[in-house]
Order: sequence, then C-alpha cells, then structure tokens
Amino acid sequence: MTYGDEDPFGSGCVNALRTFQDAFRYTESNIVGMVYGSAMDAGQIQSNKKVMEEAFALGKKLASE
Repeated sequence: MTYGDEDPFGSGCVNALRTFQDAFRYTESNIVGMVYGSAMDAGQIQSNKKVMEEAFALGKKLASE
C-alpha cells in the first residue's frame, strides 16, 4: 500500500490494512510480515536503509517458505 503520511492512522492506511487482515482471516491465509516506510517522492524510499533492509529480509522469508 502507498500513502503519503508517516502515520498509518492519519493517512488511512490502517483502514486498508484492516481490510486485508479481514480478507486473509476469511481465507485462512497468514500474514507473514509487514514493512512500514514513508516517502513523499518517487524513489525516495531507497534512501531509507532500515526499511530497505526490512523489505529485503521479508522477501527472503517469503521466498523460503
């Protein structure tokens, strides 16, 4: 999901996330993990080393399961 605010509550992201959680619960699917990052301009998130490392680690986890 993409939103232009660091606060998931203020941006509305939390509402979309809850919808996904409800849908996954209904289909008995598991959420393996989430990565939260914030950027206002295209490509800006790449400079957030912590978020990029978390996303990479989650991708590896998904690929190994």
